[in-house]
Amino acid sequence: MSAEIEEGYKQTEVGVIPVSWEVMRLGELADIQRGASPRPIDSPQWFDTQSQVGWVRITDVTQSKTSTLTATTEYLSAAGIANSRFLPSGSLIMSICATVGVPVITAIDTCIHDGFVGFSNLKSATKEYIYIVLKSLTKEFQSMGQTGSQANLNSDLVRNHKVFVPPISEQRAIASALADVDALLEYLGNLVNKKLQIRQAVMQELLTGKTNLEGFENKRREVKLSEVVEIIPSGIYGNDHQESGMMGFPVATTAHISSDDKWNAKEMSIRYFYMDKYEKYSPIEGDLIVVKSSGSAASIQSGKVGFVDHRIARSFIFSNFLMLLRPKNIAPKYLYYLLTSPKVKRLLPSLVEASTYPNIRIPEYLGLEFTLPPLPEQEAITSILSEMDAELEALEERVAKTHNLKQGMMQELLTGRTRLI
Repeated sequence: MSAEIEEGYKQTEVGVIPVSWEVMRLGELADIQRGASPRPIDSPQWFDTQSQVGWVRITDVTQSKTSTLTATTEYLSAAGIANSRFLPSGSLIMSICATVGVPVITAIDTCIHDGFVGFSNLKSATKEYIYIVLKSLTKEFQSMGQTGSQANLNSDLVRNHKVFVPPISEQRAIASALADVDALLEYLGNLVNKKLQIRQAVMQELLTGKTNLEGFENKRREVKLSEVVEIIPSGIYGNDHQESGMMGFPVATTAHISSDDKWNAKEMSIRYFYMDKYEKYSPIEGDLIVVKSSGSAASIQSGKVGFVDHRIARSFIFSNFLMLLRPKNIAPKYLYYLLTSPKVKRLLPSLVEASTYPNIRIPEYLGLEFTLPPLPEQEAITSILSEMDAELEALEERVAKTHNLKQGMMQELLTGRTRLI
């Protein structure tokens, strides 16, 4: 027996929707045209730095932080415009190549190449509503993209994709509600960036001694990293199968420390070790785990640092592309802040060997020099920076919750399960 349909709703070929809604193909809502690329694409004649007509690249769209595209990295000459597809400011476009399914509304006159489709002559739907619908379909479009050297989405698949279409008044209400959430996300994102900049400035002042905390004398001494740590230069990876006397433990790899020097939530694989290896290679509270080999020449990940606090101490073994630093005669969290400071981050490219996987030259890394205040001042500085970190973490958690709220709202509003009017 089929489930009873709630009053005010109707069954359609693609699901139950409100009676006032329709199911339509995207191609019925707008004229959808693929872009065009002047050939050969690298010819200088197509480009003009003085032009006001932008040449949209995939990275322009994927790197846009909002729904609106306000600038492009390149601009087209009159000849380039004539050999591409021109779209006036305010046009809705979507990527169908490489990073598939990312929509954006242009705030400048642009031309699109054949890695995009443009939506024009809208019918029965507002531009803002179609943008929201496309945004909700990004993952679906990506799964539909044909794979080769890079993903491609056939424009006919976009035209024929069926979507739910409420009356115009409800479309506007949905777009307005989600725009309010977007505005909150933008505000929170800007606040996080501002507090990150403040944190960086405070680190620079306090860790270098340019600013001294009230109540502390300016008594600092020069030390090398090698003087304040014991080092285990490499971890181990263990066995993938259990043998007699072995036990299973989670193993941390380079992937478990993010570029912001925090442990992430990626699950650690279980591998097998004898207990003497666990005793040696399982970090204790206050240890620092440093990525010694990771990334590429273009994006060096070596030098990322994970701090081992009481919550994760003795809970894992570190693998062979990581090294352990055990602080001595220095506050452990203070050392963490030193090694993640802007000064050290700037020096990292000069401390790695250029190879497929950039490797830290450990003797040079241990030769890093710092000015070190007495232990009480170290702890006071650590307290200030830890409070700033806690505030940032709370903000980032709020951003994540708001983003999840928006995703839930989109699902509810775009299917008609929740009605605004």
